[in-house]
Amino acid sequence: MAEQHRDTIMCGRTHGQPGLPITFGFKAAVWASELRRHRDRLREVRIRWEVVQLGGALGTMEFWGDSALPTFCRRLRNV
Repeated sequence: MAEQHRDTIMCGRTHGQPGLPITFGFKAAVWASELRRHRDRLREVRIRWEVVQLGGALGTMEFWGDSALPTFCRRLRNV
């Protein structure tokens, strides 16, 4: 669509107000770029969501004492 309308003039807008003329092809290219970035973010979502803190408030696992490491490993297997 961007290539097909690369020479189709339209009114540009800024904050809902009429602005300088742009091409509809440029507008469509911006939409395509935004969609590509959103698609990339969706691919990364699992990596971003699977970050967790299992070591307590300070991350030292002191609360669990000697069973800290086995407890931590068991919890990781369940994630």
